[in-house]
Amino acid sequence: MARRYRWIKGLGLALGFWVLLGGIVWAEKKQAMRACQAIDITIADTAGHQFVEEHGLLTRLTEDYTGSILGTLVREVASRVIENSINSHSFVRTATVYKNWKGRLKIAVLPKRPIARILYLHKPSQYIDETGERLPLSERYAARVLLIDGEKLRSLDKDLGDSPYGIALLKLLTFIDQNPFWRSQITHISVDEQGKLALTTQISKQRVVFGRPENIEKKMQKLRLFYQAILPCKGWNTYKRVSLEFENQIVCE
Repeated sequence: MARRYRWIKGLGLALGFWVLLGGIVWAEKKQAMRACQAIDITIADTAGHQFVEEHGLLTRLTEDYTGSILGTLVREVASRVIENSINSHSFVRTATVYKNWKGRLKIAVLPKRPIARILYLHKPSQYIDETGERLPLSERYAARVLLIDGEKLRSLDKDLGDSPYGIALLKLLTFIDQNPFWRSQITHISVDEQGKLALTTQISKQRVVFGRPENIEKKMQKLRLFYQAILPCKGWNTYKRVSLEFENQIVCE
């Protein structure tokens, strides 16, 4: 009896497999003969930044794609060509293109997210995204992000991830970006010729000397202590300068 049961069960599984396979083949054939009905673009949220919009991507496809997408048989729509077109957008991290059984072309887009903007004296400024990549300015949208300037930045001609100092600086930018308090309070970073940093904040008028971008967490803990314990006792306008450079010290002047 048990042997017969196993045989019937195996036969049922085999039949189920072939029915499923046949359904998939039928659905694929039906999809292939269906004309593309619509283009659906989904853009992942990137903290409210609007560098990538549906209208702009559709315009890019119109310019880059040979022929019409809508009305063309689904099987003839070149997904790879569409992906390459969208991925060439300066602010797109990745794009995935696929087609569903209803004849709709689906495009999922993950944009790049700027976390800072480098200001130069003699050339256009650039954004820095969360991976350290340099991005151009947009003619349509300006992001409210941390500003950086200074002599040291002139020698950083590549992405921040391509040099030890750039990597260290990116760690600080990432730390600030991921902390809601510091992201709202630190508005500007100046970098001198030695690579030392000075921070400008909204919470007070003191110049915050950070030093080189190292021991980041310890230095930021000291700055928080300065705001929470020292300024309330001494007065918000008592000091003009506070230094975080020295280990286990907060130097106020």
